[in-house]
Amino acid sequence: MSILAVDFGSVHTRAVLIDQVNGVFQLVGFARTRTTDGFPAQNVTVGMARALNLLSEATGRSFATPDGRVISPEQADRSGADTVVVTASGGRPLRAVVLGAMPDLSLAAALRALSNTYVELVQTVHLADGRTLEQRLNTIAHANPDIVFIVGGTDGGATRPLEGLIQAARLAVSLMDKRRRPLVIYAGNAALSQSVITQFEGVAEVLIAANIRPDLKREDIESARSMLAQAFNHYASQRAYGFSELATLSPSGVMPSARGYVTITQYLAQVTKRRVIALDVGSGAVTLASASPKHSQFAIRADLGLGHNAQSLLSAVGVDAVRGWLPFEATRSEIRNYAANKTLRPAHIPADLRELYIEHALLRSAANHMAREAGLGGAPEAETLILGGAAINDTGSAGYSALLGIDALGMAGVVRLLADPYGLTAALGAVAASRAEAVVQVLDEGGYGVLGTAVCVSGRVRPDKPALKVKLEQKGAPKREWVVNGGHITVVPLGIGEKAKLSIRVLGGGEVNGKRSLKVEVVGGTVGLILDARGRPLLAGLNTAQRAELLPRWVAEVTGDEKREIPAAWLTPLDEPVLMSEGTPRTGKAKRRAGKRGKPVAQAPVDVSLDDLRKG
Repeated sequence: MSILAVDFGSVHTRAVLIDQVNGVFQLVGFARTRTTDGFPAQNVTVGMARALNLLSEATGRSFATPDGRVISPEQADRSGADTVVVTASGGRPLRAVVLGAMPDLSLAAALRALSNTYVELVQTVHLADGRTLEQRLNTIAHANPDIVFIVGGTDGGATRPLEGLIQAARLAVSLMDKRRRPLVIYAGNAALSQSVITQFEGVAEVLIAANIRPDLKREDIESARSMLAQAFNHYASQRAYGFSELATLSPSGVMPSARGYVTITQYLAQVTKRRVIALDVGSGAVTLASASPKHSQFAIRADLGLGHNAQSLLSAVGVDAVRGWLPFEATRSEIRNYAANKTLRPAHIPADLRELYIEHALLRSAANHMAREAGLGGAPEAETLILGGAAINDTGSAGYSALLGIDALGMAGVVRLLADPYGLTAALGAVAASRAEAVVQVLDEGGYGVLGTAVCVSGRVRPDKPALKVKLEQKGAPKREWVVNGGHITVVPLGIGEKAKLSIRVLGGGEVNGKRSLKVEVVGGTVGLILDARGRPLLAGLNTAQRAELLPRWVAEVTGDEKREIPAAWLTPLDEPVLMSEGTPRTGKAKRRAGKRGKPVAQAPVDVSLDDLRKG
């Protein structure tokens, strides 16, 4: 029983083959190439064909016919795969307007339902917002949504208040260009479901989900999430040539990649009985999932990517947040220009040391921003941290990738570090419903790359004074001991699968897992055991010269490479260029000159009133 999973990101298309080896599902093949939804191919199937060819070279098996059709089910000659799943995260996020009865009940539930797909919430409308019908109508129409998501009311409750919101939605959608009308998803009082279908007949396509708040004490968002996934599939099939064809390969169509993070973190949290966090930094979006045995959180920002959305990422976190991770002086223009170039050329690789630091300052700032939004705090603790995305995993050094992951979220405590360079999380999440045993077995058989274990001191430490003392015991080997000074990192060799018992004692200030001393068992990896005595929060309140000393040192300590000193000239404050902003008002003479050159004058959207509608 074989599984072929193909994931389409904004930059890369990944193909993963999962198959049974001696009766156990394992990851047996992986290939990656560029996504081809833009110029010059303009067809995602071109990139998929390239990925499948590379997978064939790696495994010695064929996955497509000479004319390009994917082979399924698996044939007697081992060509093809029994199950094919397609996931995607590339392209712009869906724009959504949410209409709900009350902001703290149905509307809040709707926002939680939106959180596991690539959706940009552009407007909310509810009964307590104080808007007139005309204002609500204009709010919806001007948002240019891809989805109008209507929720509200309990099953068996009053229907009249919600009917007004449905009327506003119908009027607004009817005013939109017929070629770009949004999908309507209804997850409110079940008594109005048929009425919604009738009212939008001939106006827009409607998807009906179970009531998101069937009663005041119960929330049911899974049906709504399923409809949102269908909406994602619908728009994915329209946004580039080839997606509609790919959607037919799987019964579930094209699924959002991010759904896998919920599934996998929840599974691992149940297995370990501890908290699990997964972070994926992509070109178009940043995904963060956190799960404990009793509670899970999920957040996705489809405007914080490190490539296609680098400019919007910078707008969200601010230039000063990025500067706080730089070991040199940089003007706002330099940082903004780098973000602009990344947006134009998402696959651009940093060309020199300055660009590399700016790239990773953007990454750290984006992840820090996500962690705060998700309520993880400044120094979250977890048993496991899964790191996804090329920005983290393609550094060329496992130690540097581990450092980026720790810094990105400011991790504290004892944490196992796993790498997901293959996009395995998206693949396993997509097959979980139909092949649950495959998920369990692939994870048990080491589908993820194991970087190692980090012991991270939180709180204040004394610089260059003993801050962490660790004793390590292994069977058949003498005891070893390390003392790590505050502000430093020590890496202890501990190979993949090797286990050791640690006796940890925190010296001076700080703690590990809320304790001053503890004993734990750890497992090694490609990096080994990372003893991080830098304290938390990292770099708080430090100036440029101090960052210039610490950041290169940390990279050298965790990678074993020679320290790359920051040139003294880079520490000199730079003059900011004085530029006229785009919003600077023009003089009357300048306006006349612009008019003579034939430049159009931007105009605000024209509001529509109910009188306009009555006049036709």
